[in-house]
Amino acid sequence: MSRKPSSDPVLYRKDDDIAVITINNPPVNTLSKYVRKAIACFLEVAANDSAVGAIVIGGNGRNLCGGADIREFNTPDRQVRPMTRDLMNLIEAMDKPVVGAIHGPTLGGGLELALGCHYRVAHPESRLGLPEVLRGVIPGAGGTQRMPRLVGFSKALEMITTGTPVNPAVALDIGLIDRISEGDNIIGEAVRFARGLIAEDVRLRRVSTMAIDIDTATGVALIEETRTKLEKTARGMEAPFRCLESVANTLTMSFADGWDREAEISQEAVESEESRSLVHAFFAERQVSRIPDIPAGTARRSIEKTAIIGAGTMGGGIAMSFANAGLPVTLIENGRAALERGRNQIEDNYAATRDRGRLSSGHMDARMSLISGAVGLDAAADADLVIEAVFEEMDVKQAVFRDLDRIVRGGAILATNTSTLDVDAIAAVTRRPGDVLG
Repeated sequence: MSRKPSSDPVLYRKDDDIAVITINNPPVNTLSKYVRKAIACFLEVAANDSAVGAIVIGGNGRNLCGGADIREFNTPDRQVRPMTRDLMNLIEAMDKPVVGAIHGPTLGGGLELALGCHYRVAHPESRLGLPEVLRGVIPGAGGTQRMPRLVGFSKALEMITTGTPVNPAVALDIGLIDRISEGDNIIGEAVRFARGLIAEDVRLRRVSTMAIDIDTATGVALIEETRTKLEKTARGMEAPFRCLESVANTLTMSFADGWDREAEISQEAVESEESRSLVHAFFAERQVSRIPDIPAGTARRSIEKTAIIGAGTMGGGIAMSFANAGLPVTLIENGRAALERGRNQIEDNYAATRDRGRLSSGHMDARMSLISGAVGLDAAADADLVIEAVFEEMDVKQAVFRDLDRIVRGGAILATNTSTLDVDAIAAVTRRPGDVLG
């Protein structure tokens, strides 16, 4: 008889001399009040067990931890002890080595949880970052104080004010993690790493005790340089400047004082109209993807390859949207000259954004590299999604869809960019109207 999976939000077990605390709060292991209280309880259990030499904190499912439960924002549950920021201090204060086992998107409070650990091991496909600024708030669980001490002031300032995550290779290079796992069993790898710490009697590395890597004058100059840039790129926004202030405090304040001030700035941000609006938008975006009359068990179609027909203004804009999201796309025209005009226009659009200080040259090159070009509809044959963006004339669009129906593999989605024409009439010229949308 198989054992039924536990529904407890946090699990505890021992692997010989290693205590393993596993967050089990699907879908993304957020730090709800129940999770926070359970982790604190199990930390105490491990601390009082003389047979435990080290502790590993990991997560079931898709990631280590999704950070704060956004549903608790602006509610009394957010204040239930231990608060998220208290929990990180409890972890760091442990007298036994604590290793964070990172996998999947470990962002916001999830990464702050890992920063509270003495050491960190990450799966090669994980992502690490502090994107709170994108929700109108700041990393409020010690992130603005620990990150500059661990990875360096300059890199931390960039990551926190932009919300940009890093991959494990970069994380290892900047000192954010200590090892990239070789296999998929991230908790097993973290247990082995922890056992090695015990064998070598390695000292506890508490991030809060580390010194900032630059002098005050250099740091102040970097703060002002970043402020000038944000005044161009984040005009009308408050959160990036709150992040800037809190990170700047590491130059002149002790960890304890900076941590206290971080809490005040964080509360100001959470109560702001900007935060409330962005949290509302977050839930609205999630709701949009839920279509009431589609059965829950309907299988999703995998989209790996996308083709766009037409490299004009609309087609180019759609291609940029895919590239901005990090997705490769093929732009298709019926002639080489039209294709080059379209690609040149895209490059000019990105260059204008770069020149305004809103995009780095590296990011521009990365996005351009995701947009390939081809002449002729045959290039769309193996696409999973084809988006038509040709002239807004029914005869032209129907002709394109007849050809796509003949060329593109079965099961692909055929989409039209029309804003005025009857999508049903366009779909009717194909043998698969159920695969057409617009």
